[in-house]
Amino acid sequence: MATVYATSVIVSVAAESSPPLVLAGQLMNLFVKLRFVLVSLPLLAGCNGPQPSTVAESPTPTPTISPSPAPATPQSQPDQSPATVASETEDRLISPRGIGAAQLGMSLGELKQKLGTEAEFTVESPFIVDFDAIAVRQAGEVQFYILYLAGQSFTDQDVIQGILTDNAKFRTAEDVGPGTLIADAEEIYGNVTLSYNTDNESREYARFANQPAGNLSFSTGNGNASLAGIYASPTSDYNETEQFKPDAAIQSILVVCLTEDCVQTSPSS
Repeated sequence: MATVYATSVIVSVAAESSPPLVLAGQLMNLFVKLRFVLVSLPLLAGCNGPQPSTVAESPTPTPTISPSPAPATPQSQPDQSPATVASETEDRLISPRGIGAAQLGMSLGELKQKLGTEAEFTVESPFIVDFDAIAVRQAGEVQFYILYLAGQSFTDQDVIQGILTDNAKFRTAEDVGPGTLIADAEEIYGNVTLSYNTDNESREYARFANQPAGNLSFSTGNGNASLAGIYASPTSDYNETEQFKPDAAIQSILVVCLTEDCVQTSPSS
């Protein structure tokens, strides 16, 4: 079993004069202290039935029968029932509780059972500073990563506390996900502040004034390669700005268990 304690620090926080920040490093430091189990949401479905039609006889010697309008021949199309749409949305949803099938608080074994034998689970070590990950693949494509402390094992009994995705098919309820332009996300979530810390591999993150929850972290780049923000010069260890490049986009989204508000009762407990 992996020991779930805050044994390492990703990010050095800003100086005392800086405002409180919701950075990925801070989220990571907190999430290793917390765990919870979630209840899956049920899906609803509906259906429609055909309606009968009638034809009246004409009493005239040379009858002319007007047939009732024949229904148009239906064209073949994919199932768009409420249950199907709801299931597809749930499978690709990024929420404060998880990403797709991976929910904070479930065990790795529960996730494996939920995804079935077609899913592949591959350890990636190292993944990011202080953290290793299990890449979850379906049809050869990485869906998301399960994060855990570097140097530790993560077994089927261990509880998922951090999930990250850079797969563009996963979206929040407001249709924001990897690949979304910062400018478009700002129109949805309000004013954005970008920041990075050299002690956290210069990884850059965006926080929005009205983002869905504090335990969602939006990654925009790596200072060692490129930055989305436009920063004043000279830079320091910690840097932040509200200015960004026109083509700047979200690269990945991280969800962690940050507070005890997310703790719920498991059906199996």
